[in-house]
Amino acid sequence: MLISERASSQILTSVGISREQARLLLRTGVAGSGERVGRSTVYDESQVREVAARPPVDEHRLMRACPVGVYVARLARDRSLDTAATWDEQARAVAPQPQLSPMTAAVVGVRHRLAGGRLPWVATVSGFVVFGGEATGWRRAGDGSSVVDLDGPGPWYQVVSERWFASGRGRHWCLWDPWRLQQ
Repeated sequence: MLISERASSQILTSVGISREQARLLLRTGVAGSGERVGRSTVYDESQVREVAARPPVDEHRLMRACPVGVYVARLARDRSLDTAATWDEQARAVAPQPQLSPMTAAVVGVRHRLAGGRLPWVATVSGFVVFGGEATGWRRAGDGSSVVDLDGPGPWYQVVSERWFASGRGRHWCLWDPWRLQQ
């Protein structure tokens, strides 16, 4: 059954996100592309419920799959991503990131080296993993922002793909640290 964007957002708020966050997540296409009906967009209710029912990332499994951590990019409200696009198109869309501070760049650089030059990297919208790859490097764009060089993800991505990965509030990124689970 097709339901309104408002009803779809209401279903997604059951996982603890706001209506605005739900609306942003729906626009990525994780619950299908939506269908324009007049001035409204409608979604298949079963697909929306399926997204809401997706499990959270099992951090203990992730710790085994990614022992040096995972870079988590939180896509800003003004960024768009079409999950129906090819992996290469999605990678180009998520690669530009806000500039990292020198200290952050150093910390990420250490993890990158520990990961053998292929740091697991995911993008989330409203705490839901919408993209994954492996960061092979970072470069500075002409406007001062960072651009991440991405390759396809390894088998570790199965642990996080299309799951809820709550990383709390804060910056446009976080480094998920498996070492905190070992304490």
